[in-house]
Amino acid sequence: MKAAVFYLFLVTAIGFILFLNTDSLNKFGYLPLSAPLATLSGAIFLISRRPAMFIREIQMIAWLLLLAVFMFGYINRDDLYRQGSRVVASLVPGQAIAVHVADGSGVLIYKTAGSHFETTVKINGRDLFMLVDTGASQIVLSYPDALQLGLSPEASDFVVPILTASGAGVAARTSLDVVALGPIIRRNVTALISPEGELSQSLLGMNYLSSLKSFQMRSDELRLQD
Repeated sequence: MKAAVFYLFLVTAIGFILFLNTDSLNKFGYLPLSAPLATLSGAIFLISRRPAMFIREIQMIAWLLLLAVFMFGYINRDDLYRQGSRVVASLVPGQAIAVHVADGSGVLIYKTAGSHFETTVKINGRDLFMLVDTGASQIVLSYPDALQLGLSPEASDFVVPILTASGAGVAARTSLDVVALGPIIRRNVTALISPEGELSQSLLGMNYLSSLKSFQMRSDELRLQD
């Protein structure tokens, strides 16, 4: 009898998991309604058996439900990871989420409250909160961020002509030893330093982005692949 109960629950759990997996996470809403059906057959056995055996049946059900949860999590691991990443991104704005793809490493960035792709980039060992800007040809550091990195250009260094949203200007050229966004690391990267008071936030520009295998923007998601 116990074997019959076990296999009945096992088959029910597997069928339940496969049903949910048809549309992946789109069917999560059915979970509270469908779970009782998965244990209905077990309940019939429980009410017909002696009370002394109740605890053992409950233990069996608990193990079977644990197995069902494990199988469901394994089948939907990619979707669950993506949903978990969104939760992390909402709790920690600008958090870059490292992901593994078939042929390399990657990073996911979600839009912050300002509807921009902003993230923390580690430059020369220091964390800078930067705006991902495909309109910038190079990495551009704000003057305060440059000072934080130990870079202090002289007035005579600002000779590189640049075009900004506010018009033409000049910047100072520098080189960054290490630029790391999650697992994606680049070394000896050319960058520009904006004059004091000209730029409020540093920009992660195309000389970094174009070194990647690909980068894709999808509504509120930016996916970078090395």
